[in-house]
Amino acid sequence: MAPAPGPDSVDLSVLAPWLSLVRSAAGKEHALLSDGARHIRIDVEQGSFAQAGPVTIRYHIAGFATARARLAPLRRFLDLVRRGRFSRSLYPPDPRLQRHAALLRVHDAISIGATQREIGAALFGAARIEKEWDGASDSLRLRVRRLARDARAMARGGYRLLLRRSGHYRD
Repeated sequence: MAPAPGPDSVDLSVLAPWLSLVRSAAGKEHALLSDGARHIRIDVEQGSFAQAGPVTIRYHIAGFATARARLAPLRRFLDLVRRGRFSRSLYPPDPRLQRHAALLRVHDAISIGATQREIGAALFGAARIEKEWDGASDSLRLRVRRLARDARAMARGGYRLLLRRSGHYRD
């Protein structure tokens, strides 16, 4: 990041409403731009988001395998600077959210001593559990069992995998 007024510069004061800065123990600066629901993280290698005035931001992308994932934050940042707000369309819903929420609910139920059948009723409805729990297929019962197993694993430290894109939890 270098002070440089011009067509490619960004006035950092425009970003101030969304900006939080953190400096690591190693002295590296990390900028988080967030409206509470959406965010953009920028790891600053040179310069600072704390400086005033217009700056030119250089964005580093290396490699073909990771380029697509790194382009999304860049698109979001460019859109935020251009439009002055976070665009919902650039933040598609995470398909894993329902599973993660179910894991949290299952963990809470386990911690208060609920049976797997009771957990199934809470997740899928009592009528469905009554109809399918002891039916010809044990898929619903096995699904609840997997959720309980994964909820326990999450509580033992597996929650860290929720932060990774390649988490191993499945349903």
